[in-house]
Amino acid sequence: AVVGNDGITENMLNEMKYLRACVEETLRLTPVSIGILRKTQSPMDLGGYSIPTGTSLLLNVPQVSMFSGHFPDPDKFMPERWLRSADGQRRSASSPDPFAHIIFGHGPRSCIGQRFSKLEMLMFLYR
Repeated sequence: AVVGNDGITENMLNEMKYLRACVEETLRLTPVSIGILRKTQSPMDLGGYSIPTGTSLLLNVPQVSMFSGHFPDPDKFMPERWLRSADGQRRSASSPDPFAHIIFGHGPRSCIGQRFSKLEMLMFLYR
């Protein structure tokens, strides 16, 4: 058993892979944000559309989270889709593309509280 009476450590949290998967799946089904807004810095083609510089683009996070092309059976709660094999590879074809689940954003503009938020969720669920 991972959990004991002596409190929780970082190593214990790292061993709670299924709990982490449950948190990720919950965040997929009920995202904490409705979208990620960015302004284009240069002209681009996106899906066959010409997008000029300075255009505001919104990634609709709830829509992406429920897209069956990235998440088979998107209405089902399936934490297993977030688990990896012992060698770190995705377990199955139903494992999502990492860029299909960016509820906290990605790159230099991602939410600085992402790790703290997830840690807080794990600690709450542990207690």
